[in-house]
Amino acid sequence: MTDIYSLKVQAQHCDATILLNGFPVVRGNVGAGGYPINPYLAGDNTLEVTLQARGQGAHFSGGINIAQKGGVVSTDRQQSDLMNFSFSKELEKGPLTKTFTFTSTGANFSNRLVSAPILEDKNALLDYAMNVQKAILDKDKEALQRHMKTKMLDYAKAFGVPDEHMLQELDNFIHMMFQEKPILFTREQVKATPWCDKRIWELKVTPDNALLRTKEGWTMPVFVGLVDGKITIVR
Repeated sequence: MTDIYSLKVQAQHCDATILLNGFPVVRGNVGAGGYPINPYLAGDNTLEVTLQARGQGAHFSGGINIAQKGGVVSTDRQQSDLMNFSFSKELEKGPLTKTFTFTSTGANFSNRLVSAPILEDKNALLDYAMNVQKAILDKDKEALQRHMKTKMLDYAKAFGVPDEHMLQELDNFIHMMFQEKPILFTREQVKATPWCDKRIWELKVTPDNALLRTKEGWTMPVFVGLVDGKITIVR
């Protein structure tokens, strides 16, 4: 069985930025929802919650929930709340930042989020973005598999799914991508934002668009880091 960790949130008149081990899992006007967070766990975890009220009556509540699952497709066997938090009056005083810690079991990605090499070469990041776009334009399946393999294998580990299952999902995804029309970008349009103390960078297209998107409406966020000395997609 694999423990599935989820961040649950409920916000009213409030913007939120929530970082788990430095990685952004929630941003903006989020409303209510749940976010699986297994790919961002590091064993000893730090959750940083930053809130900004948008008018009167602001309220934010949330917490970490654990559900035990077995197999690739299964039902919840047991659920428990690891932590809960709630803020109302504090939001009236201005922006609020709170930090929480918790311990997780199972998959541990501290090697990606906490102890990964720091990456500071912005030119290399821009070059990488253009290389990914070239692979899409060339319909180079093997190149895209190399770009995305680390992410997919990490997700397999995170959710207790066989590697071959996730790699098949990757093949299906690439096939779908090749059927659609990509929205192109130039090197000058690529914006690189650091997370996890410059261990992971988010690549976007100015002003605030996903790096990979198609005219049919499909989008994919791209977060990269150094793996074995090379930049690759990690989330």
